[in-house]
Amino acid sequence: MSKKIKIGIAIIIYIVTSYYLVSTYVLPVHNKGREYSNLLKDKEVELNYLQFLDKQLPKMELEELKVNARLIELQEVLKPIIKEEELFLEMYNSAKNGGVKLSSISLGEAEAAGENARVNVSINISGSYSDLLSFLKEIEVFPYVISVERINVSGREGALNASMELAVYFRGISK
Repeated sequence: MSKKIKIGIAIIIYIVTSYYLVSTYVLPVHNKGREYSNLLKDKEVELNYLQFLDKQLPKMELEELKVNARLIELQEVLKPIIKEEELFLEMYNSAKNGGVKLSSISLGEAEAAGENARVNVSINISGSYSDLLSFLKEIEVFPYVISVERINVSGREGALNASMELAVYFRGISK
């Protein structure tokens, strides 16, 4: 074999051996250092986040107190117990104040709605468009919390007929 071939083979063996040594021993140690460095950065970010949350905790507790106080206020808005005659009278007065004619009203059974209760009310009214809007404004200030579940309007401009399904909410069910 010629001297040049021997030198070429020696260079190739040197390169392969160097590559093997670097990839087997040097890179893993370097990568472990990099992984450890990344782990430290992750832990530092986590620590900063926890410290931020710790600073926010008193504010969150204050907000929780405000929310709880508002929930109590809203709970107080709900009247304690609904009485049929009172509900009929309030509906009649709302219709009268709104300028519509109340032709029929029927109450469903009171049912539980979470900690509270509700009763479904079906009414039929007639009047002008502006009277219908006035009635809807009247039920906004109804003494009970009320929700218009469905409304069906028919007729002409001067004489509209509307059938409505309402949900009236209150606290507790009278037994």
